[in-house]
Amino acid sequence: VVIGREPIAIPAKGHSKGEAVIENKIPATTIAGSYDSVVYCTVCGIELSRENVEIPAAFNIKCATLIYDDMIQIRYKYVGTVDGATKYGMLVFASAEDAATLDPTKAVQDKELVEYSEGRYGYTDGIAAKAMGDSQYVVGYVVLEDGTVAYTAMVEYSPRIYAQRMTEKSTSSPETKALCKALMQYGAAAQVYFNYNVDDLMNAGFESVEYDANVLGESIFSVDTNETNGFTAKSATLLFEGAITYRVKYTVNSAIADKQLYAEYTIDGITKTGSVELVKEGNAYFAYISGIAGKDMDEKIVIKPYYVDDNGDKVYGAELVYSGYEYSRRTITNSSNANSIALAKAFAMYVNAVDAAIKAGK
Repeated sequence: VVIGREPIAIPAKGHSKGEAVIENKIPATTIAGSYDSVVYCTVCGIELSRENVEIPAAFNIKCATLIYDDMIQIRYKYVGTVDGATKYGMLVFASAEDAATLDPTKAVQDKELVEYSEGRYGYTDGIAAKAMGDSQYVVGYVVLEDGTVAYTAMVEYSPRIYAQRMTEKSTSSPETKALCKALMQYGAAAQVYFNYNVDDLMNAGFESVEYDANVLGESIFSVDTNETNGFTAKSATLLFEGAITYRVKYTVNSAIADKQLYAEYTIDGITKTGSVELVKEGNAYFAYISGIAGKDMDEKIVIKPYYVDDNGDKVYGAELVYSGYEYSRRTITNSSNANSIALAKAFAMYVNAVDAAIKAGK
């Protein structure tokens, strides 16, 4: 028999926080990811707190710069690693509108990035002098395991942007500033020479670089115009339409016209050698030699045509000795075209400036 009933209060234990767990994780790729950090009660299981945490982008562009010790290129540096990535690359577009589409078919270049210990680098194709004022619109990308592609933010850059920033930068060395001014003048002279975007010259708003004939030094040009082993050297010049290219013109006699003809070259000072096949154009044959660094255009290049006889021996024609400075000297002296002369002078000052900057380690 129950005589009486009295309620007794039992004190609540309270919630006990467990370790935070991660929920709703969105991995970071070229854009930031996120996750929820959630804490539950270990006694009753109720959610005590929830915090959304951002994961910084795992892969993005860090910087861009100009490479001028060989052909003129832009180098883009990317940092970071994306889990499950199968390829890292970058797309180069000619306009911001095309870049905004992220359509690879509209890109003018698609470059796979080169990995180094400090990051991944993308190198553009060589940039013609007349086009150094044109902006590039670059987007990095990562291909993931499932085939999807993640893109970085777009970056606009150009040799002109580089040169203007470095010229105005207070910490730039005198050699760097001199190089950038010479680069802009060289680009502008090429624009005028090729009648390319002349309403927007690369050096607009910057002082001109005064031409100094002393940078050319003594003439080293020499050529034997007599026929030697079937070859006759006719002329030499530089081409600026794309990458800077030596072009040497030859005529050959009928006895060797059906043979495979070549030109061998050696560049003094850097002991660089190579050979190219002669290209027949009309009644003449031409040697086109490119890939020579701007800083080496002041060096003497010795060019000799040849063919290989039935015994496997090279049979040489007379050598021709030339240089980038020699091109400038002969153009300034012999040309009546004001734009040709301006380009030759600007080119000479650029070669002198890039050589000085590299020697100074800038």
